[in-house]
Amino acid sequence: MNIRTIILALALAGVSNIFAYGLSEGSGFAVDPAKGPWSSFAVYPAKEPWPSTDGRFLIRSEDGKSAPSELTGQFHSLFVDDRATGESRKLCDYLRRVTVAWAANHLILVTDYYTSRDARVLVFAADQRIAPIKIDTGTLLALLPKSQGVHLVENDHVYVAAWQLNGDTLALQVWGYGRRDANGFRWSCDYSLVHGTASCRDRR
Repeated sequence: MNIRTIILALALAGVSNIFAYGLSEGSGFAVDPAKGPWSSFAVYPAKEPWPSTDGRFLIRSEDGKSAPSELTGQFHSLFVDDRATGESRKLCDYLRRVTVAWAANHLILVTDYYTSRDARVLVFAADQRIAPIKIDTGTLLALLPKSQGVHLVENDHVYVAAWQLNGDTLALQVWGYGRRDANGFRWSCDYSLVHGTASCRDRR
């Protein structure tokens, strides 16, 4: 498979269907997330505010107040609103596109495609019971053996995306291409939200 066009499936804890996205380099999302099963999780900035399964929390996106820059475009911000208390909290800023998924226990899984060459995962608890967690190439580089780390360092396109939450273990999909892997590489990885450890294996 040409790694330049990736089919990314996201399966969430408590959700039985698998939802697939087509992501083409430099072109954003290749399918309409508002149709069919795509509506079960959200792509921003295009998506409307989206409640948690129990309706207590609401995720929404706001556009930045400054005018878009020719170099960087327009920044956006993700917020979570607590309908029970009326409180609102900013989760993060983002530039291009993010996918957002509700997981068990009010966890929020964000995959941030912050450049055309990189994606990272951000994990938030809507009720703030855990501190935010960031998982990017730098995170994995510090946790994986050198034999795997070279793929993260020597390729100029590397993406880390949320796949599935199993208890306290977050399954990730990691893929990329470049000087080291002209035909691309693809891994399935497990990241422990409790211990901050990671392991990856080839997925061909």
